[in-house]
Amino acid sequence: MLSDRFHALSVFGQKRLAIAQQIVERKQQELRDHLRAAACYGSVAHHAASEYSDVEIVLLTDESIPAQEEQFLPRGS
Repeated sequence: MLSDRFHALSVFGQKRLAIAQQIVERKQQELRDHLRAAACYGSVAHHAASEYSDVEIVLLTDESIPAQEEQFLPRGS
């Protein structure tokens, strides 16, 4: 039973990590050379994501880009 639960969490984590990668790729195209680093944190990063986990990402840019907060809602998710 524990292995089934672990496998399910792993699948949810993989799906959320794929969403994070898509968002970072999109922001990379938008920000180009201004993007310095990107990181996923929270339950996805700790391999503890469940069916209801959100995806938390931080993007670090150079000083020419003002700080902002964005929320993304992928279609079909």
